[in-house]
Amino acid sequence: MGKKFKSFEEYYQFYLSKHTKPINKFFHLLGNVATVAFVVSVFVFNLSLWWLLLTPFVVYPLAVVGHLLFEGNMPAFLSSNPIYAKMADWRMMFEWLTGKLK
Repeated sequence: MGKKFKSFEEYYQFYLSKHTKPINKFFHLLGNVATVAFVVSVFVFNLSLWWLLLTPFVVYPLAVVGHLLFEGNMPAFLSSNPIYAKMADWRMMFEWLTGKLK
């Protein structure tokens, strides 16, 4: 794994530095919405819980496209703490949708 961070707040600043373009944030938003829809569908349609193992393949392709095509960098989850990356992803989306982030 990459750099070690002393706190989530320190990590979040690193995470935001990799998400400066609105189009990249939009791709993350699409990925998060698709992920929620996928997880809900597993339960609504009473599918095997094994389907939940595919969840990363719903969100991460959209995030990677946003980074490679528009941001010109690698996603944070590849270079550091993947748990912090997912937490930061949801926080960034909330802050972006509520206008706290541009």
